Amino acid sequence: MKKLILAAFILFSSNIHAEIYVNKTNDGGIEYSDTPTQQSTKVEISTESSITVPKAAVTSEQQPIAKNSVDEDENQPTSNSATYTKFDIVSPKNESTMQNQPVIPVEMVIEPNMLPGDKIQLMLDNNPVGTPTATSYQEIGLVERGTHSLYAVIKNNKDQVIKKSSTVTIYVHRNSTITSPQSK
Repeated sequence: MKKLILAAFILFSSNIHAEIYVNKTNDGGIEYSDTPTQQSTKVEISTESSITVPKAAVTSEQQPIAKNSVDEDENQPTSNSATYTKFDIVSPKNESTMQNQPVIPVEMVIEPNMLPGDKIQLMLDNNPVGTPTATSYQEIGLVERGTHSLYAVIKNNKDQVIKKSSTVTIYVHRNSTITSPQSK
């Protein structure tokens, strides 16, 4: 019975809405109310969930600028191997041991700051890991047990590798189901 009442309430409540009226005040202001007066005008409310702003109400500073991705690449400066003076992995340290970590955090130092369009790609055992991003902190998940080499490369807006970081060696240790079986 409760479900039936709830369903009826939801069904009928979707069509119920209050009417809104707008009235100009004596001092030139605008007043909104749910009670009509002789001077008020009913505001028409659309049942659609979008808002349309008249073009005259939007200033040129607020209007979005349409950009073509091809034009963006042409207008952005293209970085090269001399653009970045420093690019190193600072964490994990070389020859670090990771024990039972589901995620390995990787922190890099880059000088100067990244240019728009440039991205960092992590490389684990010479294979790309994850999606290239413009952040100097990334995480690698689910690394197999063993010894691994880790480095990163910076790719410019033309997808060219322009800089390679230092390479660090990491050792990943994980529990074995043979030596530590799950409890039953």
